Amino acid sequence: MQVRGYKNGLLFGNVSSIAKVGVGEIFYIAGQSNAQGGGTGVDATSDLVRRIDYRNNYPETGVSVNPAPINPVFTQLSGGNIGPRGSGSYYWGALGDLLVSKLNMPVLFFNAGWGGTDIFKWYASAQPLDISQINFYNTNTYPYQNLKDAFTNWSDVLGARAVLWHQGEADATWAADNDNTINYNNYLTRLNSIISKSRLHANKPNLSWVVARVSYDQTSGQQANNNIVGRRASVINAQNYAIDYGSNVYAGPNTDVFVGRPDGVHFIGNVTTMQSVAAAWNT
Repeated sequence: MQVRGYKNGLLFGNVSSIAKVGVGEIFYIAGQSNAQGGGTGVDATSDLVRRIDYRNNYPETGVSVNPAPINPVFTQLSGGNIGPRGSGSYYWGALGDLLVSKLNMPVLFFNAGWGGTDIFKWYASAQPLDISQINFYNTNTYPYQNLKDAFTNWSDVLGARAVLWHQGEADATWAADNDNTINYNNYLTRLNSIISKSRLHANKPNLSWVVARVSYDQTSGQQANNNIVGRRASVINAQNYAIDYGSNVYAGPNTDVFVGRPDGVHFIGNVTTMQSVAAAWNT
């Protein structure tokens, strides 16, 4: 793209030239580890699938916040990170390729996912509640802070099509309130509160959310809760209710149906399954 300035019909100043301009769809990813990614993923083959390659490891590393780049450099989603928190391409690279092919325009991802986070941690940090109530790396603003930062840094400038939410395994494994029960109303109330906060911080009152139905966890912790099959209906029901009755809340894939998980919960290490999950998101 070239930009020229004219005054009274005459060209003045220098011609500004930008080699690459992206005009397309922008998605903000949030949730737990099956949103965040990790390990070897499926890289995007199209240069039109973009991300900002940086990662904020605070507060788990105990070091200061890694600030978002003021002038971000957009790169192809191929390995590396998806700022502000995503790790690797995971299945998002494959989804990006599918969306580019379908929409015929670039796609940009931000990823604020955080492994192991239950709905209470997202809800509490979005308020934020008192630090004594959240018990997460001695902070009361994470994990939600990364999603908030992505909005406040970039959504006004770049835009936002939707939040892609993939979370629920932690709530199916242990209770958010540590009482060893899963409360349908708690999950629903907290998810709706997070959605409202995101729209406030994105300055977009109708920001769309796409909510995956997810509760599958076949780890030993899940089995200790006498749920050997690895799924928790109360979590799925709460997600479905938020989709059915929420404003601009849409159904994402039901990823509980994908069982190719080497460690019992994650898709890492199974390219075929990651590609299937991407196809389900695309649908």
